[in-house]
Amino acid sequence: MSTKITYIAGIGPSTSKALRAKGFRSAEKIAASDVASLSAVAGFGPVRARATIAAAKKLVAQTKKKPAKKAKAKPKKKISKAKPKKKAKAKKKAKGKSVKSTKKPSKKKAVKKAKSKKKSKKSAKKKGKRSSASEAY
Repeated sequence: MSTKITYIAGIGPSTSKALRAKGFRSAEKIAASDVASLSAVAGFGPVRARATIAAAKKLVAQTKKKPAKKAKAKPKKKISKAKPKKKAKAKKKAKGKSVKSTKKPSKKKAVKKAKSKKKSKKSAKKKGKRSSASEAY
């Protein structure tokens, strides 16, 4: 299989006509040629001839690469259901006011609440005694 000359970088339709006139009909033929024979073509000096030969060799190497073998189908992996991530429990402040978190109160807070309840009961009893004493007079 021959590769078209115009696929080589820097070769257009007019240059390809000049190359065909001198017997260069494919990129493989140009890649196999030497600088002196390519320099004989009108418009080619030794510098352009070297660059064209290098570009032709690169093109031929790319086209001759064998296609990769098809890999055997791998068995599908089991897809596990993703577990939802737990949101971090943190106190958030909204416009200067703190929002209660869903955390359980600590033991210290529970003890303080119990003490404050006892105090409020005692003060209620005292008020009740005072009011009943004042009623007696």
